[in-house]
Amino acid sequence: MATDIEATTFGTPVKSRPRRAHFQDQFDVLTATVTVTEASIAADTGSGGTFTVPGVELGDFVFISFGVDAPGLVVTASPSAADTIRVLVYNVEGTDAVTALSTGAAANVIVLKPRKRPSNWAQN
Repeated sequence: MATDIEATTFGTPVKSRPRRAHFQDQFDVLTATVTVTEASIAADTGSGGTFTVPGVELGDFVFISFGVDAPGLVVTASPSAADTIRVLVYNVEGTDAVTALSTGAAANVIVLKPRKRPSNWAQN
């Protein structure tokens, strides 16, 4: 693992050092793999589905990433109920698309569970 991360912002090099301990103290982590199959999505529309991921709660942070290139698609994931995430795939291309997910694409899911939830945490 690199000890320095360098990025360029507006032509100016910016260096930072990762602070893993601080971040790890804030969250517990769950991981899962789900398979998303979406053969075709019309232009400017989306399609969604739910998956069981034990331990997920409303208020957790969900990240999802596919192992295939999915050009023109925006993918989001969020908790929708206890032990359930909702995945939305949206076609932003402006034309109907046969997607790279048509044969079923495995997606890696990472869930960050805040260790300390504020007393006024929204639970809708």
